[in-house]
Amino acid sequence: MSKIYAARLCQYLCYEHASLYYKTLIPCNLFGRWDHFSSGNRSHLVASIFDKISSAQKNHTSEVVIWGTGSARREFMYASESCRCNLLVNRPYRSHPDMLNVGIGIDYSINEYYSTIADVFGYKGRFCTTQTSQKE
Repeated sequence: MSKIYAARLCQYLCYEHASLYYKTLIPCNLFGRWDHFSSGNRSHLVASIFDKISSAQKNHTSEVVIWGTGSARREFMYASESCRCNLLVNRPYRSHPDMLNVGIGIDYSINEYYSTIADVFGYKGRFCTTQTSQKE
């Protein structure tokens, strides 16, 4: 809610004071260099997947659990690309809308992220969702 309030405040200030040109950039999900790759519940999705697949590969685990069904879709962008976007959007500033979604424009399912990262690691085990593991 605080992000929405801040965006609305910027819109209000621009409306009330014509000399102000505040804009709100709304990034998609980010991942990057400073993510927590082995912190259990502190990891974001991409880092968590890397950690799970890496551990499964190292420990010869035949199954990796995916929380939920894995069908939810997410768009991710490398954090430094978001920074680059912030710099590029500065000019011409007035021509941009008040709120601008920032991302790469492509989303993938959680299952697709797991599968791609498994391919990178050469992991050959299977995936089990928490929904299927609770039924078994």
